[in-house]
Amino acid sequence: HSGPEPARAPILGDFLVILGASLYGFSNIGQEFMVKERDRVEFLAFLGIFGALISGVQMGILESGEIRQFFTDFSWQALAYLLGFNACLFGMYVVVPILLTNSTATFMNLSLLT
Repeated sequence: HSGPEPARAPILGDFLVILGASLYGFSNIGQEFMVKERDRVEFLAFLGIFGALISGVQMGILESGEIRQFFTDFSWQALAYLLGFNACLFGMYVVVPILLTNSTATFMNLSLLT
């Protein structure tokens, strides 16, 4: 079989994509509101605290086998990729509140698309 496998539930996939994009949009609007109505440092602090807690629980539940395998089959290349990914996310989460303070969530999302 040389080509990709056909989708088993394309309607469900389309619905999940629309739902995810809508939730991402609501998240950006909420971020814009919090950054413009509250202090940017306070926003980043709460984002970091709750993000770490929620992500840690999710990671422990959903990715425990992969974490165990990462430390069992350790490679410096995989660690470098992981650190690079985290550095990019850190940069994005520091720059986004600055961008949202000076513009809107719509401008930010259009900028990410182009």
